[in-house]
Amino acid sequence: HDAGTAQLAHYRHLLTAVRQQLPSGIRLSITALPAWLDSPELPALLGSVQQSVLQVHAVQRASQGLFDAAQARQWAERWSRQSQTPFLLALPAYSVALLDEAGRRPLIEAEAPLDSRAPRRELRSDPRAMALLLRQLREQPPHHLQGLIWFRLPLADDRRSWPLATLLAVARGEALQPQGELQVHSENGLSQLSLYNRGNLPWPLPTRLQLPASQCSAADGLRHYQLQREPAQLLFIRRQPAELRPGSRLALGWARCEEVDQGGWNAQP
Repeated sequence: HDAGTAQLAHYRHLLTAVRQQLPSGIRLSITALPAWLDSPELPALLGSVQQSVLQVHAVQRASQGLFDAAQARQWAERWSRQSQTPFLLALPAYSVALLDEAGRRPLIEAEAPLDSRAPRRELRSDPRAMALLLRQLREQPPHHLQGLIWFRLPLADDRRSWPLATLLAVARGEALQPQGELQVHSENGLSQLSLYNRGNLPWPLPTRLQLPASQCSAADGLRHYQLQREPAQLLFIRRQPAELRPGSRLALGWARCEEVDQGGWNAQP
């Protein structure tokens, strides 16, 4: 319940009444907002529950972005001085888009796409900035910080959440990097070319990709790439910017060549 700051005293009375009706063995936890930090009612409110979950994403004006790691750490430090009970930090593993429709308030596109042609501005949570924040929290944990909650866990068709490989790598403190490779599957003289991301971060598709090949009778690029035939190589040129998520594969093109040198490929960012 996102209670308004001016209503925290009423919210505390409600929580006290709820607490009295719950069995004694059940702990009461609430979601909390950084805006409450300036309220003199906050210590008493936190004293009425056994745990709080401080949400530090999507709590400012959209013009300020989705998440600020440095600001989140400051809020956590301040929260630790106000709270005498355990708290969790709720962190974002997703992005949203702002749709700026003329004459209207901006719309927010999250899990589901909106039927609109309005310009979209992406608001992202940066995995590298998040990894730095987690390292700082491990090295100097604020008092009473008990753990983290991630919003949200990725589903296969959720294109705005972090890939699971990225979320796991950040949570475990592993090195973050994309790892793109070219894969060639040849059969009966036909080579199917694809790009694969073996890393744990999205891989921005290369603008140009050179593949040594000889004696080619036919070849073409697919969807994201157009092909330029050259005497000793196939040159694939990206049509528009895109990225390949961890564990994902993208069809690059096909070729009928006597020889394709998979190990000699070269990609330009």
